[in-house]
Amino acid sequence: MGGGAAFEIILTAILAAVTGGVGAVASMASKARHMTKFKKLGELLVDFAKASKQLASHTKARAKQAAKAAKKSFDDLKTDMDAPVQKGERPRAIEKPRRKRPIKSVEEAKARLAEARKEIIQRRKAGLPEYKPKYSDQELIAMAENGATANERFLVSVQPKDTSPDATLVFQRESKLAPAWTTSFDQLEAAVSDPKLIHQVLGAQSNFDPNKEYVMHIIDRGENLDQYGNNTIVPTWDNLSDASKNHLAKADPDLIDSVMSSECQAEYATKMEEFWSSGGNQYNQREVKRFSSQMSESEKSKFLMRHSIRTEIGANTEFTGNGLTANTASGGGNYGVVETLTMDYNTPPLSQLQSAGTVVTIDLVPIGS
Repeated sequence: MGGGAAFEIILTAILAAVTGGVGAVASMASKARHMTKFKKLGELLVDFAKASKQLASHTKARAKQAAKAAKKSFDDLKTDMDAPVQKGERPRAIEKPRRKRPIKSVEEAKARLAEARKEIIQRRKAGLPEYKPKYSDQELIAMAENGATANERFLVSVQPKDTSPDATLVFQRESKLAPAWTTSFDQLEAAVSDPKLIHQVLGAQSNFDPNKEYVMHIIDRGENLDQYGNNTIVPTWDNLSDASKNHLAKADPDLIDSVMSSECQAEYATKMEEFWSSGGNQYNQREVKRFSSQMSESEKSKFLMRHSIRTEIGANTEFTGNGLTANTASGGGNYGVVETLTMDYNTPPLSQLQSAGTVVTIDLVPIGS
């Protein structure tokens, strides 16, 4: 049998197997004398034809099944949606977000203070915790990590009242550095009516003295943030380490890094409790050095470096290192607010800042007074 005939038989057989066409079968019959030589091929092609039909059948079934599933999913989606309001039926109320937009002026801040005070009084009368945080711990952590609070327009600082003509917004060191530990009005808004509650939210309850009068300084940095605090950060371990290296003269950068951790913070806090228990004054360098002389050289160098950061920049023993304050107010979470730290030099007197409208000072009256 010539190659052309063999090729024609094979091609015709394939067409018959795949299409099942009558003409193809007739063509196969006309060449029956050659078919015995292709018995095995024929059997294989028959099997191939059966498999092809089965595959087509399965494909069609899967397509129908997919169409049914898509319709069902769409029906489920429709049932999840709110049903349209029928005639005569009252539309359902849409829950409004409890958070308010950021303030745009100091006057608006004063109104928010009065509103927050009323809310705290109402919660107290109802037997509820006075403090209702504006943000959850998870939200505060995220805000501290992105550092956006350092770029807010209105910052606040709560301090004992000082009516002297030479009063300052922050204590200026001998180096002329005037570090201001603040937070934004937005962060502290939920607690801004009561000085004790504010200290609890700021993680500074141990600093609160009920015999003192307190004020809140609202700092307006201006729309372009150019009136105050150009060098403002959220004080995390890394950010505070960088600030310390930039502002502590002759400090060993590696030693600074070695004390910027939660473990070293806990050790420092324990040592300071011991120091205070013995009647020590943390701002008296002679007393601090005398206390540290009892330590090993490694402990001593770390303690003195950490204490230098404390006295020069202000990171106290309650500093968390994650940019957040440790909340002690009932009703709140583990954290109070996102802190901000401004590293300025030669800050003008408070009276000058007040005259320029950069700072507005408000008296804080304890609730129940």
